[in-house]
Amino acid sequence: MSSSGPFDLVGNLYLPDGFDRSQQHAAVVLSTPGSSVKEQIAANYASRLAARGLVALVFDPVHQGQSGGEPRDLEDPYRRGEDISYAIDALSAVPGIDADRIGVLGNLRRWGLRRTHRAHRPPHPSGRDGRRRQYG
Repeated sequence: MSSSGPFDLVGNLYLPDGFDRSQQHAAVVLSTPGSSVKEQIAANYASRLAARGLVALVFDPVHQGQSGGEPRDLEDPYRRGEDISYAIDALSAVPGIDADRIGVLGNLRRWGLRRTHRAHRPPHPSGRDGRRRQYG
């Protein structure tokens, strides 16, 4: 799965057994810790969540892994919040995903960034107001 904002994000989508695109499913975006990439700890959580019936998306943050962005290996907390928002937008466009039931899983520092970023984010171009969701 790939999402384009100012940079390309590359991610892996984990689907539960029996995923049916004609039904609406809950999903979660996993934010990797620090300089981790999608194949590391987040992949372990994503596969376990999918085994329990949730759709899970893990992605390489901008400047890391297979995602775009220079300089490489840059850890930018504000940018990470934007990456999560782009990942939510990409996930909400997948047939079978209920855009009103997308959550975010990350470490404690990321939760604070997530809430701050969503509170200040402008409405989604589709007319859906991303600020209405509450996480944590």
